[in-house]
Amino acid sequence: MKKKLIILSMVMFSGFSVVSQNIQKIFTPGVDPYPKAVYVVNNPDGDKVSGKIYDLKGEIVADMNIVSDISAPRVTLEWDGAGARKGVYIYHIEAGGKVISGTVVVAK
Repeated sequence: MKKKLIILSMVMFSGFSVVSQNIQKIFTPGVDPYPKAVYVVNNPDGDKVSGKIYDLKGEIVADMNIVSDISAPRVTLEWDGAGARKGVYIYHIEAGGKVISGTVVVAK
């Protein structure tokens, strides 16, 4: 009897993109199960990756911590939300002139 391989779903990330994040949009800094906002980005060109957090006025609140090699094919960034007041913030992740941004809500 031959066995068959059945592919139920397949996701391919061919460009610079967020491939996973540990929170949907809301987190409370320092409180489990999500004490930090963590983003994993696909970096196929090996560009230097950086990330910043902005408030809604456009002012920089924090630099995101890079917890892996900044030019690896997959880069992990995190923000611990230390000192942030409750509210909406914008994450801004950049590599090779490409930008990914979105919102994150701090609930305290």
